[in-house]
Amino acid sequence: MRLPLHRPSVRRARTLLPTLLPALLLAISLPVTAPPASAGERDLRATGTTTIAPWAQRALDDARSALAGQGGDPGTALRVLHRALPRLGADADARAEARTLLARPTEGVADERGDGYDTPATRRCTDRVCLHWVRTGRDAPPDAAWARATLGVVDDVLALQVDELGYRAPLGDGRRGGDDRLDVYLADVGARGLFGYCAPEDLPSVRGTGTAAAYCVLDDDFARDEFGAAPRRSLDITAAHELSHAVQMAYDAEEDGWFHESTATWMEERFADGADDSRRYLPYGPLRRPGVPLDRFDPSGYAHYGAWVFWEHMSDRFGVGFVRDVWERAAVDAGDASSVQALRATLRERGVRLPLALGRFAAANLAREQEYDEGAAWPAPRAAATARVTRDDPARTEVEVDHLASAAVQLQAGEPDARLEPGRWALRVVVDGPRRTTRPVAWVVVRRGEDSVLRRVRLDAEGVGAVAVPVSDRVDGVAVSLTNGSSRSRCDQGDATYACGGTPRDDDQVFSVTAELARR
Repeated sequence: MRLPLHRPSVRRARTLLPTLLPALLLAISLPVTAPPASAGERDLRATGTTTIAPWAQRALDDARSALAGQGGDPGTALRVLHRALPRLGADADARAEARTLLARPTEGVADERGDGYDTPATRRCTDRVCLHWVRTGRDAPPDAAWARATLGVVDDVLALQVDELGYRAPLGDGRRGGDDRLDVYLADVGARGLFGYCAPEDLPSVRGTGTAAAYCVLDDDFARDEFGAAPRRSLDITAAHELSHAVQMAYDAEEDGWFHESTATWMEERFADGADDSRRYLPYGPLRRPGVPLDRFDPSGYAHYGAWVFWEHMSDRFGVGFVRDVWERAAVDAGDASSVQALRATLRERGVRLPLALGRFAAANLAREQEYDEGAAWPAPRAAATARVTRDDPARTEVEVDHLASAAVQLQAGEPDARLEPGRWALRVVVDGPRRTTRPVAWVVVRRGEDSVLRRVRLDAEGVGAVAVPVSDRVDGVAVSLTNGSSRSRCDQGDATYACGGTPRDDDQVFSVTAELARR
């Protein structure tokens, strides 16, 4: 769904879609992402330091901008700021501002970002969660019925994630908010272009562990004229996404950004499947743009939201518990693996290697109508190259593929008006990829109307393999899917764009595809 072009769209802890206001996005400064945490750095949470680390100052600046609705993801910005607290040094002003940015709405004037209530709040609770709101002023919901409905939704979200799907409950926050249940606050964040966000708490009991308790803020009314959709629809989607972050922080508040956001977006589909809001991000992720690495996190972009389709594919194959199992592997108390390390280990438990799983995912996307329940409504993967193969003119094309990414080469057999009789012709495809150490994978997808046949091309140690597939004028096309399944990385390089804050070792790998049309 695309929102009307005549007004800004608002997203839950997300910024405007680039299809709506590209010029505005060019003016937004990119939010900082913290360097990967080391054990020594986590110790600094308890001891502090005397000088402000440059990335910590940037974290403070970006949290201020994000919470003012001036660009960036507030949830991500606050997680990074929470981690930066001990690196703000002895600068009392910087530390004081950071704590006001992390303050709850009920802290009133101390919450300088503008979410602070200026009248006493009402509090209502279920066994799992408490909702706080004011009855008058700019942050007041339209009526008590909306507050009750919101409380019911956030309780249902936690019931799904914790009770039904088996995730950990959000960490208790002691007496903050009244008791140790998760606290959700209603505030007019839609006025700043936000749906909502969840923020970590700086609790002494978990300081330095990499986990965090959290509180969440949701818009007070999700008015249609601000959000472009029915209020209940916006509430359902936002609550499912944001409360996922509160759950995730019980595992690892400092985990890779793409993992936080892609799995939270996937959770929207579990709770509010009929809303289909997550489809808007498919054009930016690995479905439409297979050349974007799966683990890419760009706070100014949308690839990490679009990567939810990977978890959809994996849960279709292995069950919805697969995503939870990856989080369990990534948890701080389970060894603090990076997202990709945890994914590799979870697949290995099921007898599957990550490169093969990623290759199968890329091939499935080329047959999305067949492979996914709702795939017919999704955009087609963008081809890296296209070629026509005739009896007299074989085709050869070459593409480069980055780590944990794919490329599709689309082939058409025969002259446009020529007849290829069934059973008489075959398309012979030869793939020449990188050596096995970079984990190349190749598949061929043959499309016939609404049906597709997927066939793996087995590559040798040099990355070379061949396959012949029958073709005729009944075949709509043949796609060759090429995957760089490498997850090798030099971790802890101070850049959170990719998993483990690392620098990928195997980008720009070259694949060539040669195809010829021959009689069978």
